[in-house]
Amino acid sequence: FPTLVDHFVGSGVPIQHLVDAGLAIVEDGKPARDRFRERIIIPIRDHRGRVISFGGRAMPGATSAKYINGPQTAVFDKGRTLFNYAAARSAAAKGHPLIVTEGYLDVISMVEAGFASTVAPLGTAVTAPQVAALLKITDETVFALDGDPAGLRSAYRVIDTSLPLLTAGKGIRFALLPDGQDPDDMIRVGKAETLREIINRSAPMIDLLWTRETDRTYIDSPERLAALEKRLTAITGLIADTSIRAHYTEMLGNRLAVMKSRLNSSFVQHRTGSPQRSVKKQNPRLAPMPNPEDLVLAVLLRTPALRATYRRDLELLVTSTPRNDALRDMLLLPVPLDDAPIAPEFVEAMADIRADQGLDAVVTQLLKAPAPQFALADAFFRLRVV
Repeated sequence: FPTLVDHFVGSGVPIQHLVDAGLAIVEDGKPARDRFRERIIIPIRDHRGRVISFGGRAMPGATSAKYINGPQTAVFDKGRTLFNYAAARSAAAKGHPLIVTEGYLDVISMVEAGFASTVAPLGTAVTAPQVAALLKITDETVFALDGDPAGLRSAYRVIDTSLPLLTAGKGIRFALLPDGQDPDDMIRVGKAETLREIINRSAPMIDLLWTRETDRTYIDSPERLAALEKRLTAITGLIADTSIRAHYTEMLGNRLAVMKSRLNSSFVQHRTGSPQRSVKKQNPRLAPMPNPEDLVLAVLLRTPALRATYRRDLELLVTSTPRNDALRDMLLLPVPLDDAPIAPEFVEAMADIRADQGLDAVVTQLLKAPAPQFALADAFFRLRVV
């Protein structure tokens, strides 16, 4: 059947023009062929809405790469272009939140589901010019990314790229989706409203920055604390805006102070507590650290007063075991009055936690900290529901 190359050549357009425009490929002396042959073709437009390139998705059953974009050309700069930018800018001006996803099919699904101001990079990591373009549109941009390791790495790169560009009132937030899911996946299975809730509860960039730096190693010594402080000082030094830099320094310093207090408390307990064998039994560092899901459920069982604060997080929490599913549903029951009797289910759940020495030790340690809510909020963030 006739190809795009056949059509243009038949109309008198030189082959080299098609190659320069990224529409045709010539290699190894073979005849020119269509770059997007047997693909669903999606136009890529510049900030004024003009078509400057195309993306292509392979048809079902094809053996070639699933997605391709046009190459860098005189009019298409991948590092400066965002898919759907012109339409997203117009939608943002009407009050729609600006959202960044990882691919243009995510954007198409998001727009169809009502997220009109959605954009995506085009096969490259997010660049400084792209972040600058986002910050021009609206005050806050939300990156909606898969919560798997690859998605986290993308989010971490966005942090490093964005820090020098932050100014007063212009910020970046993150909505990390359940592992292995992207916006297109969630919308296809009817979870558009869940996606909207996750985006509405997106976390500020400072939270993900703190998680990245504290996830590197467990802070249980002055040396590790000092190393963390040194890294954070270097990171805040990247922020050009003096006011933003001062606030980041202060807020990260407050979290460091909480961590230092916990470290000092642990040291005092070690010095004044019972013999070493007993200390080992209660030291959360020597026991396996619980996963965030277990941790948030255990903390909320131990501190019922926090249940109302984190009720919405619990409603969004997708648990991994029937036991935790039952605990979550129990925690979502109406909060009883202070003088109401404790339900037998709570007593039983508390007994389970007490039986798990590692989990109970960690929860006990967290509740002794000056601000245990920091740990709880951080655990929810790690579960990709904040």
